[in-house]
Amino acid sequence: MEQSPDFQEQLLLSKIPALKPVVSVVVATRNRSELLSKTVASILANSLENFELLIVDQSTDELSRESLQQFSQDRRLRYIHSDRAGLSRSRNLGIGLAQAPLIAITDDDCVVPPEWLSELIHICNRYPSVGLVFGQVLAITHDTTQGFVPDHVLKEEFWGRRPLDKIKIRGIGACMAVRKEAWRQIGGFDVLLGAGSLLRSCEDGDIALRMLLAGWQVLVTPAFSVSHAGFRTYREGRLLTKRDWYGIAAAYTKYIRGRNLSGIIILLYEFFGVAVFQFLIHVFLWRRPFGLLRITSFVQGFFASLKLPVDRRYYTYKTSEQIEQAAK
Repeated sequence: MEQSPDFQEQLLLSKIPALKPVVSVVVATRNRSELLSKTVASILANSLENFELLIVDQSTDELSRESLQQFSQDRRLRYIHSDRAGLSRSRNLGIGLAQAPLIAITDDDCVVPPEWLSELIHICNRYPSVGLVFGQVLAITHDTTQGFVPDHVLKEEFWGRRPLDKIKIRGIGACMAVRKEAWRQIGGFDVLLGAGSLLRSCEDGDIALRMLLAGWQVLVTPAFSVSHAGFRTYREGRLLTKRDWYGIAAAYTKYIRGRNLSGIIILLYEFFGVAVFQFLIHVFLWRRPFGLLRITSFVQGFFASLKLPVDRRYYTYKTSEQIEQAAK
């Protein structure tokens, strides 16, 4: 599993020794200092005491680091600066440095409830075969005439036990958790997927399928939830759709190179069963065409990733560093 050497860790801790954490929280951030401070405050306000919070900062300025100075005496907080871009890289870096066997993950524009970590521990203690948990992401109040906030509202739990169960798992990385043992077994997040990376998105859907392929179960539950403040205008929403469907194609195209039937079936389902099907429904009902951007972005992501080399041990794309090392 790739680990970036290009980071500096600064411990914003008091001199009081910290309790051994039972859970570590990892938050990757980039140029969102105002939202980040609210995220950190909500996490540190959790009722559980013995946890640690790792902030992996890829910001291009000092504002995020400065915004955390108000928490500098809290022994649970660790700050890591990384010069390498990519959400998946940041998460892998944070998880690799984490001390606890259970890792909670949220985004730098989310706020978590006081019992967030306690609920996660309760879930994972009850279900030791679960390697990955997706929670509920609730949009904050916003003006729907101007834009939207991405969410993931759940009515009931769903268990993923087999690779093709991924078709029903639509969790997003703003509220998720992994066992470090499982994360290590599957080779971590694929660093070519996710925001800020070559293939743009879908690191969350990708890790869910790879967990299932490795024999771990995936739980999607409304009992584990966050509030999301990531407002987008509708114009920004088009860019988000383009990025997401490019990444969805890339995440599952690698199973052609990896020769995995379950992954190929999911690739076909996402294209024909979701993107094309929804577009055709609108055409047949004489509605305004909807979903063409999904189709074109998917096709672009498919061809962009089709020739990239794949590590079949983990079903991850090989990085340029891995390719160069193998050639030596």
